[in-house]
Amino acid sequence: MNRLGKHKIAWIAAALSILLSSCGIPQAGADSIADIKAQSIQSGIKRISANAAVYPTYTMLDTITVEYSDEIVLPDSDPKTLYTFTDDEAGGKTREITAVYMNNQREINKGENQSSGRFVIIQLSRVENPEPDESEPWQPESTAGMALHFQSSSYLHTLRTDYSGVKIRQNFDALNARGQTVQPSCTLPVLRSENVGWPEFQGFSINNVLQGKDGDVHYSVFIPEDYNHEKRYPMILVLPGYNGLLHSLKLETIGVNLFTDRSSLVWTEQPDDMIVVSPQLEDWGEKSARQVIELTEYFLETYSVDTTRVYAMGYSAGGETMSRVLNVRSDLYSAYLHCSSKWNGDFSNVIENRLPIYFFIAGNDEYYGSEQTLKSYTDLRNGYADRGLTENEIEQLAVINMPDNLYFNRQGIYNYHVGGQYAVNDRTIVRWLLSQHKQ
Repeated sequence: MNRLGKHKIAWIAAALSILLSSCGIPQAGADSIADIKAQSIQSGIKRISANAAVYPTYTMLDTITVEYSDEIVLPDSDPKTLYTFTDDEAGGKTREITAVYMNNQREINKGENQSSGRFVIIQLSRVENPEPDESEPWQPESTAGMALHFQSSSYLHTLRTDYSGVKIRQNFDALNARGQTVQPSCTLPVLRSENVGWPEFQGFSINNVLQGKDGDVHYSVFIPEDYNHEKRYPMILVLPGYNGLLHSLKLETIGVNLFTDRSSLVWTEQPDDMIVVSPQLEDWGEKSARQVIELTEYFLETYSVDTTRVYAMGYSAGGETMSRVLNVRSDLYSAYLHCSSKWNGDFSNVIENRLPIYFFIAGNDEYYGSEQTLKSYTDLRNGYADRGLTENEIEQLAVINMPDNLYFNRQGIYNYHVGGQYAVNDRTIVRWLLSQHKQ
């Protein structure tokens, strides 16, 4: 080996030594890279993991779990100062830490606030304000720790797969009950994407495939934990917008339709157990409409579904697809929530089956505008009037809600088309939908 090669290896070894020392990994006169690699296993930190959560307008990391090699005792200091959380992807901004506690199990809600433990749970700031004052918009204190990326070139959401920009600093020497050092202060190892969990979605089965007549239909589904064939369950089909609707073979897009907002999650939080189905399709045209019909029929035939309570929700491109479905098979559903979208086709099949529809769109929707929705609502009302229905009967079957900017600003939403996703967070709208029963 030439002199340059020897110097290069020596430089790398020295650099690694400095790096390992900064994290408190013991050095024992290592003479080779192999020796250094072997010693790195002795680190007092065994694993870094995290949980993500879907907030009303953001999807972010929520908690960090640090697994130490031995039980440690936290210093008697302000928890907010024990660790520091920053993210290079957010311009190096810091996310506030609101609590730090420990236990001897990885599960977050077990054994909180023990005096010692191997697992330290770091709670990041979680600003939730479902009913804020008019002057207080909902917004996170920092966007550090975002768990989804929005690809502006393709308008698609993708799961974040690279967390190397997340820097978590341990600002104290971690000692065990005997006063021995388990881990000196350091920057923690890099969080890996495979160690990021989504506990809110634990009940969902992600990326199932129905082999249909028009090709494979990819979908995610929530089945109640105590599902019983002897019971009948209401069901809802959730079609997200373009950024989550389209299926892709890329790992970072599989099941992303669940994580972009709370459109699927909210139905799992209702008093009545529900079956929730959310497909990822190839387009928002006639083929996808046929696949949605086939998927609905599959669940009606396979699961114990209350056929008087089969609901659907479509947002943006998902709403366009769902309107094509309802043009031909509105008899399958009990009510429909149409959010920030446009209607493709007429309402003859809807009127024939008297399907209740709730139109929700911002008065200042930037993408579609609200005029198309208002016209669709008016056409539907006129169609019922032509059939001789009374005003009271029509009001039960056709509802429109076009909130002004302030309605969305209160939630920290300033893109009014995207605001259509917020409809599921409005308890009045959710109650209306779930109160509908097919005769």
